[in-house]
Amino acid sequence: MPAYPLSENTYTVDSSKVFIPFQRGIDDIRNRPGSLLVDIVPFLVQTKEYNIVIDPGLGLKLSNGHYHILDNLKRHHLSASDIDIILLSHLHKDHLAGAVMEVADAMYPMFPNAIYYVQEGELNDALSKSSSSYDRKVIDYLLQESLLRTINGNTTLKDCIQCEISGGHTPYHQIFIIDDGSANFFYGGDVLPQPQQLIRRFVAKYDYDGKHSADKRIEYGKRIAEGDLTVLYFHSALQPMSKVSYDGDKFMII
Repeated sequence: MPAYPLSENTYTVDSSKVFIPFQRGIDDIRNRPGSLLVDIVPFLVQTKEYNIVIDPGLGLKLSNGHYHILDNLKRHHLSASDIDIILLSHLHKDHLAGAVMEVADAMYPMFPNAIYYVQEGELNDALSKSSSSYDRKVIDYLLQESLLRTINGNTTLKDCIQCEISGGHTPYHQIFIIDDGSANFFYGGDVLPQPQQLIRRFVAKYDYDGKHSADKRIEYGKRIAEGDLTVLYFHSALQPMSKVSYDGDKFMII
């Protein structure tokens, strides 16, 4: 069972939640005060039966007019119609906007044959808020077209996808463990978005509950090391996948 990063490159984002392209080695983050540097890395996981996309990203176009994520899928000999399952860790727009495309001011599903899975609590929480972190137009469209399949609590999908509420980043943020017997992947979304967050053990101000996220990272890191899982990192284009070891005192990224 292979997994592939579908990187949408690097951006800066400030309190406006507008993502501005950033070219490493050319642009200077100091010229964008108050901004965070953010990589956007959706993932393709291919089990024996399903083509799965996890958190389809920003849904931006390349200079040639093609959607970035669809060009990435072509490199793996897949089209949008080949995707069976979309897993959504949460509904912030940098994780969700790539679920749809716009043609002549009309919206269409980016992956027309896929089922889109999200926690029911996450959906209800997003609908209750007025925040620039969410693109309500995208959420409303997915609801209008009955494209979202809500799940309630920890569950297993298709016998190989374990969904587990982590909380932390949002109240109902979820992580995924995908295991079809040939490989075992862990996806932590924005609770474990970068490998260095296991090393630094910091509390993120952008989380709903940063202390809870920090505690869950340690818990997940130990489970990952013990189970020999491969981690998929949504916000790490330079090292999007790794193994993790733990010696009882510290984590090491492999």
